[in-house]
Amino acid sequence: MFLGIMYAVATFGPAIGFLLGGEFLKIYVDITQPEGVELTPEDSSFIGAWWLGFILGGSLSILVSLPMIAFPRELPGTPEIRAEKQDCTDYVADDNMQHTFKQLLPMLKSLLTNKAFVCLALAASFEGFAVGGFSTFLPKFVEAQFRIPAGTAATYTGLVVVPGGSGGMLLGGYLIKRMKWTCDKIIKACFIIASFATLWTFGLFLGCPNRDFVGVTHPYINSSTLGNITSSCNANCNCDVKYFSPVCSKEDQLTFYSPCFAGCSADNVIGTKKYQNCSCFPVPLSEGIEESGCKPDCNTLLPFLLCLFGLMVFTFLNNIPATTATLRCVPESQGSFALGIQQLIVRILAFIPSPIVFGFAIDTACRLRQKDPCDDGAEQNCLEYDTDLFRYIMLGVGGTFKALSAVAFFFAWKFYKLPCKAQTEGVGRQDSSPSDVASQITLVDGNDIDKEKKETELTPVAQFITVSNSSNEKLKPVITSFRKTTDV
Repeated sequence: MFLGIMYAVATFGPAIGFLLGGEFLKIYVDITQPEGVELTPEDSSFIGAWWLGFILGGSLSILVSLPMIAFPRELPGTPEIRAEKQDCTDYVADDNMQHTFKQLLPMLKSLLTNKAFVCLALAASFEGFAVGGFSTFLPKFVEAQFRIPAGTAATYTGLVVVPGGSGGMLLGGYLIKRMKWTCDKIIKACFIIASFATLWTFGLFLGCPNRDFVGVTHPYINSSTLGNITSSCNANCNCDVKYFSPVCSKEDQLTFYSPCFAGCSADNVIGTKKYQNCSCFPVPLSEGIEESGCKPDCNTLLPFLLCLFGLMVFTFLNNIPATTATLRCVPESQGSFALGIQQLIVRILAFIPSPIVFGFAIDTACRLRQKDPCDDGAEQNCLEYDTDLFRYIMLGVGGTFKALSAVAFFFAWKFYKLPCKAQTEGVGRQDSSPSDVASQITLVDGNDIDKEKKETELTPVAQFITVSNSSNEKLKPVITSFRKTTDV
């Protein structure tokens, strides 16, 4: 439960980051715009002050880290808690390896030969791969799908991801505390939760259809060619490709690269960022609005955010159970080392390559890239995405790794074996010595026996005898021999 609270509180950091990031992106990157420039956050050429978050977050991290120096090596009550863990049925025998450099390789070998631990580490890696890709490109996905400004997309994402993530972690911690599962049941629960999380990824199918972009997906008037944003209707305008400011023709819902490429001139201005009778408009009297282009009519934003909330709940619901299972499937003295190795594996296999793989896949959905005016062969950032293909990529890549996470949890469940325990009450652990076992056996014949006179020496044959303590039962003649018996 305490792990759940800690991780849940930690999710408020990304939440505040998303919210503040959305506000910072509404501030111009250089704080003040150059003279004569009046860009707004709705303009495609507007770049927000992305760097402010790093300064604020880094400063707060330094301030919070200072009190942690005063913590002791062990908190009060640690020995008592450690002793209670040894009574758990899934307690792993601990040989208390010393944490020295000499024991590094033996401890590492012990972890990497632990099949349950390896599968749990792979499950965390697959989960981290999906989370790393979503956390990096989810705001961009929302922006491209629903044609909303970057700051608004980041705000919506934060408002959904943070409550879903923190709620999932709290619920996961509560389940571990309330159900009191053994390690095998925890891993089984992780498999079931990961399977449901995989199903929630199909909510990524919800989005808006592609819009008609003139010269890219829709030809200019009196033309049938695609792939060229220049046409006879704007050939004399000497348009510059470095100025990307989409114009939407309201009558026919066509998006143009800029007012210039729409064939608009100063004579066509009818208001602030409004044009009419532009030479490239199929309907001359159609009104053109200069913002971020046409927005397809769709009402899937709210259902998408609800599905995203469910995905976040079930994704982070597994966080605490998976961490608890990792700590319980290894000896206690190797717990911190196991978590460190697991995080190292997750960083190498997931969080480092994830943005690269997702970014490479998402680039294939780009329909129009900004050209470098100084180099005709160079391409810059993507200006227009194929929203349908974008959805399929996010679902395909993210859903695949979510499914692989469930598979890894399944194999961890199959490979994990509970530590061997005594089969009967009173005999104790299976690794008890014969003298310890014999000292726990009580023979009763229905009469009160003076404990000071009871001296029984048993041969090894009697090590696994179970004798009823009922006063109405007589001692069954199972013992083959007694060396010495007193008052029996």
